[in-house]
Amino acid sequence: MDWIWITLGIAVVIEGVGLARTWQLIWPSWKRAAKPVFYLGMTALLTHGLGPWALVFVVLHPLLGWLAHYGFCRKHDMNPWKVEDPQRYVALQRQVVASLAQRRT
Repeated sequence: MDWIWITLGIAVVIEGVGLARTWQLIWPSWKRAAKPVFYLGMTALLTHGLGPWALVFVVLHPLLGWLAHYGFCRKHDMNPWKVEDPQRYVALQRQVVASLAQRRT
């Protein structure tokens, strides 16, 4: 079996579970389609170029995303395993992005 099918299979499972658990936390809504396209596209490109070493990306990318989510939730007194108030989570994310945008100007 070719490495591309192995890495894409693992990536599809990881991305599918991640999207199923966090669908309501993703904004803007266009990112719901862009995230899997980026993740699976990068997985395919990296596997083509790096072979089995692309598994580092397949595992590390969602792990870093989860660590950022964990830190964000802890900072804002939320349970990172089960965000009870998705609207508050998204509103806080928007505030963080707006404050970062203000710093750039």
